Amino acid sequence: LKPVAGAIVGLSFMIYNAAKLLLGLAALVFGMAKMDEGAKVLGGLTALVGVVAMLSNVIMIILGRDAFLPSSAAGASGVVATLLLSFCLMKLARED
Repeated sequence: LKPVAGAIVGLSFMIYNAAKLLLGLAALVFGMAKMDEGAKVLGGLTALVGVVAMLSNVIMIILGRDAFLPSSAAGASGVVATLLLSFCLMKLARED
């Protein structure tokens, strides 16, 4: 039973990190769009954190939970990228 449980937990973390990777990509895209619109600080910070989230979560997917990077760094960068992405999207909704 232990190998099955380990496989299920490993897959759930891989799916979690893949979702954070995609949120990082969205933060990068919308951050770059905000920079083009003139919101340089918000856009630049969102794009930067998006890249960090993408890289840290790719490392976690490739090397697993026992990588040299703590898994909390990958999770935290994804959360910050999501927060900044929401600010970009809220500002976009107000402009329309």
